[in-house]
Amino acid sequence: MSLIPLNPERFAGARWQPMPDSAFAREVGLVELNASELPAAICHLPVGLLRLGEGPWTLQAVLSVQPGKNLFVAADGSWLGGHWPLRLRLAPFALARSETGEDVLCVNDAWWRPLESGGIAFYTDGGDLGPETAAVLQECRDLVANQRHTHAALAALEETGLIRPWNPVIPTAAGNVQLAGIFAVDETALNALEGAVLQNLRDAGALAIAYCQLLSMQHARKLGELADAHARLDEGRRAAAAELFSGLLSNDESINLGNL
Repeated sequence: MSLIPLNPERFAGARWQPMPDSAFAREVGLVELNASELPAAICHLPVGLLRLGEGPWTLQAVLSVQPGKNLFVAADGSWLGGHWPLRLRLAPFALARSETGEDVLCVNDAWWRPLESGGIAFYTDGGDLGPETAAVLQECRDLVANQRHTHAALAALEETGLIRPWNPVIPTAAGNVQLAGIFAVDETALNALEGAVLQNLRDAGALAIAYCQLLSMQHARKLGELADAHARLDEGRRAAAAELFSGLLSNDESINLGNL
């Protein structure tokens, strides 16, 4: 992913449009969530805890059992997950931190292509962000602000000893798949907490996150069901293609592929 910072010189006259579907996210296996969207997300998606290197703990919607295959994106690009994570809904936009420490609105060049006509202008003729683009900027700023709150709440869970390995094992028709490196809230340790510790977690927003994450784990089985459904669909396509070519090759007429 390459983020291109917006500026009126480079994007003068350029236009964008909202993503028409979720096909752009076919290879996204994990997507970070914020606490603000967690109550909606846990109704549909399995959510785990993940920490990259020395970075903060994050909430991640688990969307795949193999690299490069988002199981919640249908063949026609529609989203199968109920809740569409905010980071995907804001695509192709994201905020990035500049060298001066400022949050700058960017576009992901893997997801955005210049439009010949139509769409929404990035900038007005006066060089200011267009109203729709400015609204996206505010949404991105709100997302980043809530992200910082979420990271702080997860740090409180870690400090209280409530994060444990999950590494769910997902049954599929092709065999079990273990998703290593994914963590969860320790329910036994959480239930043993009392008094001031619980109050501190509540005040930090961590208690609500803990219960939401535990509830989301029931959806891990969906990953296996979706993996099997995708496999059946892929097999059906292969069988249909094989039948088509078999019919063509059994035809008495010759087939000239020289112009293909």
